Amino acid sequence: MNEEYMVQDYIPNSLAIGDDEGGSALIIMTGNKGYGLYKVGFGDLDVDDAEYISASLSELLIDGFGAQVI
Repeated sequence: MNEEYMVQDYIPNSLAIGDDEGGSALIIMTGNKGYGLYKVGFGDLDVDDAEYISASLSELLIDGFGAQVI
């Protein structure tokens, strides 16, 4: 996914870890709320358009923080 969509070309120092099956990528990166997990559309891979989900994947999966975003 990172190679196919050239995620690191658009958002350096990031790593796409999945998608929401609705056209958005789940990316670990530093965005407008600091380092964490963000959601951004594959058609507009721009750090400024990324929506903050949670501080970490474990915070999302274990504690449920940010679940409403995805």
